[in-house]
Amino acid sequence: MTQPRLHLRKKKDIDLQSFARDIIRAMRESPFFAGQQAQVEAAALVVEDYAAALLQQQLAETALRTATQTKKGARKAAERALTALAATVSVVAGDRKEVIAASGMEQRRERTRVGQLRQPQDLRAEASPNEGECDLDWKRVRSASVYEVEYRLQDPSDAPWQRHTFCTASKCRVTGLIPGTLYYFRVRAIGTAGPGPWSDHALRRAP
Repeated sequence: MTQPRLHLRKKKDIDLQSFARDIIRAMRESPFFAGQQAQVEAAALVVEDYAAALLQQQLAETALRTATQTKKGARKAAERALTALAATVSVVAGDRKEVIAASGMEQRRERTRVGQLRQPQDLRAEASPNEGECDLDWKRVRSASVYEVEYRLQDPSDAPWQRHTFCTASKCRVTGLIPGTLYYFRVRAIGTAGPGPWSDHALRRAP
């Protein structure tokens, strides 16, 4: 007896859906199976249930990917906020351990105290793709725990420096700038010996 071959186990989910629908369509239209249409229609219902379940899975997987990306972005934002708080606590605490304890943070293990940190070198400021934002980067300073980033208007020349953020990486995006305005930027490293000297200024017009 001649028998059909399906190879079902080798087919991916979406391929099985198309394969099954093609079979249902072919058997509905073929005169050879006129007497088996009740069985064909019963199978068609099962196939459509499978298609609906497959769609629900695809939607759930898409939602999971979106939720995962949202979570990753939220975690990075939380880590940046906590890093900034830790830098603030460090500046306020100085050598007072009780201040760190009062913040709810753990104190880092004591390490051999190093000399004053070096001045960050090669500070560069570039316009970012977003309006009112500039990207900064500089060479990493050895033994730095965090970096403090500030900016000010070029004009007037006595405009005050404004702290933007603390960051652990040797790069930062400064936001909230006025488009078309020239700004000076500077950065300094902070470590166990306290803050080091400010970098040379970098000048850039906000996009």
